[in-house]
Amino acid sequence: MEKQGMDRRKRLFRTRLLKPLQITFILLFFVLFVFQGDGLLADDTETLEVQIDTYPADPIVSNPWSVYILVKHPSPREVSVEPPRFPSSLALERVRAEVKITEQGERWTRVEFLFTPLRADTVTLEPFEVKTPARRAMSAPINISFREETVRRRYNPDFRWLGTAGPIRIGESGELILELANWDPFKKIPQGFFQGQAPVDAILEESLPFEVREGVYRYTIKVIPIQGSAVKLEPITFYSDIYALTVPGIAIPVLPARPERLREAEKQDGNSGDDISDSGDEIVIDKIGQLLADKPAFPASREKVFPLFRREYSQIIARAETLWNEYRWAEALAELRKNERDSLSGPFLISVRREIEQMMGLGLTENESWHPLKIPFLLWVLFVLFILLAVTFLLVLRTRSGILKMSAGPHRGSGFATIIVLFLVVVLAFFFLEESLGFFRPGSGSSGKAAVLKETLGYRIPDLKGAISDRFDEGQPVVVGSYMGGWCFAETPDGRSGWVPGGSVIVY
Repeated sequence: MEKQGMDRRKRLFRTRLLKPLQITFILLFFVLFVFQGDGLLADDTETLEVQIDTYPADPIVSNPWSVYILVKHPSPREVSVEPPRFPSSLALERVRAEVKITEQGERWTRVEFLFTPLRADTVTLEPFEVKTPARRAMSAPINISFREETVRRRYNPDFRWLGTAGPIRIGESGELILELANWDPFKKIPQGFFQGQAPVDAILEESLPFEVREGVYRYTIKVIPIQGSAVKLEPITFYSDIYALTVPGIAIPVLPARPERLREAEKQDGNSGDDISDSGDEIVIDKIGQLLADKPAFPASREKVFPLFRREYSQIIARAETLWNEYRWAEALAELRKNERDSLSGPFLISVRREIEQMMGLGLTENESWHPLKIPFLLWVLFVLFILLAVTFLLVLRTRSGILKMSAGPHRGSGFATIIVLFLVVVLAFFFLEESLGFFRPGSGSSGKAAVLKETLGYRIPDLKGAISDRFDEGQPVVVGSYMGGWCFAETPDGRSGWVPGGSVIVY
């Protein structure tokens, strides 16, 4: 009778102990199924649907020709298209990605490659490689012939501004690109038409035109705002040879002046290094400290940090402040953003980083997704949940130790404890190795890398002779994706984008 009662108590204990363990396994697998994204349980058998189209079907030399890559994926930011090597008879003008709504109401991504054929030729474009965070595919190759115009070309020259007029700060130089198309190459190229046309609130400088291709020339117009909220260039009409030409008007947004940056002091004979050159003007000061006083100070406000994270927080702030005092402002923001994402004290850095961005005049920016120790927050929750359940099991095991000691066999209780410990070790290994294994991938955002830009211009194509698409301020957070030579494609949170030189990008 006593042995039967003891067996009944053992069965009851095992039932009570195994039930929470079963619930834990169910919860873990449920979370894996719900939040698996494109990781452990992703369906790799599903192919990425890609279509390719061209326009016009019968392209003519010196006329625009587009290649469209249509990808069955709703977010352009998650689509990366690696082009093949283009033949020399094609000049790439721009690359643009946008959302395309199909007739069935589905959201696809359309990536346009705009070319200008330079000569009559028959070419074969190798397949484009298309990637999304989960899948990849190859497009079909393209065979195309470019033909010369069958009728004698009639020249009808006209001017147009390339790209948008990005905001320029007062006292700083910005560039606009003006293009003259359909010009007779046997006639003298017009120039100097901006002389005497500068508005009262800006300084204009017109460069000599350079030939892009036959009949197409570009001018670089440098603009330095002096005051006001916008610089307006009125339309200009003039005659050149037999043509009456009109340069369209354009309005350029103007931002407040940026605090002066310290330029390198060069010691001159007979002085102590107090002469400093800034933007071509000599500024004579008695003390270099007077110029330092104009530099915006690093924010003095600090968050109240949990004691365990206080030391790490102070070290991050100290590193960022050192970079700031060395006038490496973009690197200081990159340091803050990197640790806002990866550090355990990350959420406490947001206020300091936002104060700096407001001080630098940056517009729309986003907070970093917190992945402490580069581990997604979801996995932290799962780990804490498991620790709590494991502690509960061990406490129950301890309270029932008398029953386990009475069980048959001398190692029954210790064996069950060993199973729990081994399971804990496996979860810990999974926890710290998950990033290299790729089971959980942080977020479903862009497939590119997070970065901060130094002050730079963005171009429509990866070439300094290309059209300027935008101007990026110092410290602008972006996502960089496609790479080509020494260039990479950058996109801001508010949708502005362009090709920027690789030296202006700080990836974190």
